[in-house]
Amino acid sequence: MKPEAWAISGTSGAGFGSSAQPAAIFRLPKNFLSAAWLFNMINVYMREDNVFEASFLSRIVIMGNSLGDVTLSHDLDRVLEKYNASIFLLKPINKSLFEFSVGPHFLTRDGLYKALKLYPDTQEAFISMYFERLTYTESGYEVYRSGYVAIPSRLHSWGSQLPLASLRIGVKDMIDVAGLKTGASNRAFQSFHPPKETSAPIVQRLIDLGVIVVGKTKTTQFALGEEPTADWVDELCPFNPRGDGYQTTEGSSAGSAAAVAAYEWLD
Repeated sequence: MKPEAWAISGTSGAGFGSSAQPAAIFRLPKNFLSAAWLFNMINVYMREDNVFEASFLSRIVIMGNSLGDVTLSHDLDRVLEKYNASIFLLKPINKSLFEFSVGPHFLTRDGLYKALKLYPDTQEAFISMYFERLTYTESGYEVYRSGYVAIPSRLHSWGSQLPLASLRIGVKDMIDVAGLKTGASNRAFQSFHPPKETSAPIVQRLIDLGVIVVGKTKTTQFALGEEPTADWVDELCPFNPRGDGYQTTEGSSAGSAAAVAAYEWLD
C-alpha cells in the first residue's frame, strides 16, 4: 500500500520514523472508537492468533468502515497508558483499501507490510520455507535449509469468504508449488531445475480455497525408501516428536508427518 493511497493522522504520541515500526491494525465496525471495544479486540487478537503479540500495540492503527470521520471516546487514554501506545486513524481514500488485512503489521514511510513470525524447525521437517515478503526491505519466495519457517498471522485472513482461509500447510517436496523448486529432497536434482511456474492442481485448488503454503517438507529422495542411519545423505532425516524422539519417521512423507505431529502452528 503506497503513501498516496492512504492518509494517517495521529491522535497521540509520535508518528512513524524511517525504519519499520510494529503496528496493530483494527477494523472498526462503526465509526465510534471506545476503550471497551478496543480492549475486547486486543484480547481476541491475543487469544486467536499465535503471531500477534503485545509489542505490536505500540502503534494502534484504526481503520474505519466508511470514508467518514471516526469519533473517539474520552476514555481511550486507558488503552494508551496500558500499552504505552499511539493511536492512528487510517483514512482510506478509495474503497479497495477496506479489504486490507487486520492484525500485526509493520508501518514504514513506504507503506504497511504484513508481519510474519519465524518458528524454529526443531524436527528438521522442512527443506525450505516459503513467503511472499518477509520484511519491508526484502522480497522473495523460498529460503532453503534455514532451520525456520515463516508463519503469517491468521488475522490477515479475517473477513475472507474463502472456506479454508488462514489454514497453513506444508507441501511434500514431490509436488509442484508455483515459485518454488521441486527437488524431491535430492540436492543435484534441485540444482538443475528452476522454480516451477505453476502449481500442481491439488495445490492450486487448496490455494484457491484460501490455504497458505508455508514451505516444502522433506521426503526420502524421489519418494524411495531410506533408512535414517544409512541412507539419508542429502538431507537429515526428520526427527519423530513421539516417544524418545528417535523413532524412525518412516516413509516418503516423513517430513510431513513429523511437521503435523510436532507443530501447533501447522494445519
